[in-house]
Amino acid sequence: MEIHKKYEIVNRVAKNSAFVFFARVTDIGIALVSTALIARYLGVTDFGSFAFVMAITIFLGPFTDFGFERITTREIAGNKKLANRYLGSAVIARIFLSIIIIIIIYFITMFFDWDKKIIQAIYISTFAQLFMSTGMLAIGTFRAFERMEFELLLNFIFNIIYIVLLIGVILFNFGFLFIFGARLFASLLYMIILMVVAIRRFVKPILNVDIKLLRYLFKEAMPLGIFALLLTASFKVDIFVLNYFKGPEEVSLFEAAHRIIMQLQILPTSIVISLFPYFSRLAVESNDSLKISFYRSFKFLLIISLPLPILIIFASDFIISVLYGNSFIGASLSLSILSWTVAFLFLISLQTFVLTAKGRQVLNTISAGVCFMINLLLDITLVPRYGYLGASCATLISYILLFAVSFYFVCRNVGIPPLGEILPKPFMSGAGMGIGCLFLYGRGGHALVTAEIVITLIVYVAMIYILKTFTPDELSIIKSIFLKQKFIEKRECNEVK
Repeated sequence: MEIHKKYEIVNRVAKNSAFVFFARVTDIGIALVSTALIARYLGVTDFGSFAFVMAITIFLGPFTDFGFERITTREIAGNKKLANRYLGSAVIARIFLSIIIIIIIYFITMFFDWDKKIIQAIYISTFAQLFMSTGMLAIGTFRAFERMEFELLLNFIFNIIYIVLLIGVILFNFGFLFIFGARLFASLLYMIILMVVAIRRFVKPILNVDIKLLRYLFKEAMPLGIFALLLTASFKVDIFVLNYFKGPEEVSLFEAAHRIIMQLQILPTSIVISLFPYFSRLAVESNDSLKISFYRSFKFLLIISLPLPILIIFASDFIISVLYGNSFIGASLSLSILSWTVAFLFLISLQTFVLTAKGRQVLNTISAGVCFMINLLLDITLVPRYGYLGASCATLISYILLFAVSFYFVCRNVGIPPLGEILPKPFMSGAGMGIGCLFLYGRGGHALVTAEIVITLIVYVAMIYILKTFTPDELSIIKSIFLKQKFIEKRECNEVK
């Protein structure tokens, strides 16, 4: 019975991880395609203005998100009987914060002497973000009930609607503002569909103003909201500093590279989101079990993330020229610098969710605050002299520091992972892959880059296997993901006998 329960959990987590993973892969694909289309359509200068508007919108986004989605997921996963009350209160809280955001936007646009086109774009983009944030409450409900297939399906529908509208705007040359209008219309439809599905299939929210519950949600979500605000500020402060000191052209070259890195962050988030309800239960039931799950997840994410910076560095010119065109080729050096953040961002995603599962989300806020301050100070120091390359270096250093502070807090609250056992073999495999890249780099030109990537990945996977990086128990978990559950259970039962 214990073995059956173990593999039932593994298979459920694996299935949900697959659904969320494919949803996020779709997001990455659409985001890269849409960014490439917008950059090519607008050109270097106007794309800098586009990035500036999006930075303002995304910067204010955490005020509406405010961590409610994650807290709602955690609370509903722990007590599904109160799901209607939690969802209803979260919707009311989000509407209240959305009104505040609109007021803030009004005063910001009144204070700064921006072009009328920029101000209109900010309003359109803000409403699109508000619709997306409200819809994410329904996504949190799907995750709490561990039915991530709904997230995959509805996310796919949104992405199709958005990319079709965007292509229409470009083909008919509607101009700058309609780029934002395409996302506004798609976001509104997305929110409506998500809420209808959540209400009909899972929870009918009770929209009563429950002051006690609202106070509890705000108290629990506030550290996450501040964390998201500080983290977003860390991600976007470079754009504001660059725009002030250098102008939209350098904003474009930095943001073209940074957007690629930010899209890759979706991959670890999709995996950890599926584990979050499981982590939340373990945090209540057994800290030892949570510690073991954290160790294994840390190791898996490290192994998955290590090849990415190596590949990005050697293929940076190819990636930038394919996505944005030769006019953005200056962004390739920025992409090479930022590529080193990928491995750290993978592990940061895991650590923030584990701390939230432990109810220690305030520590995430402290980590993000340190990251923001360091990034801002480095930007002010480096950007005036080195421009977008200085911003890239500042971002890399601040992310490394964010990982270090977050890792310290996880070690204090969960346990110190056995780094002496975890790190050497993946690093040796990464070194072997890097040598392979050095040997193949430039020999076949851009035409053979894909083949070179495949060959070096095979080298990495082969070394992971040869060095016996995974323990027998970890291999059994991996096999349970890809093989039928009955086969695994049968083999385990025979071993017990």
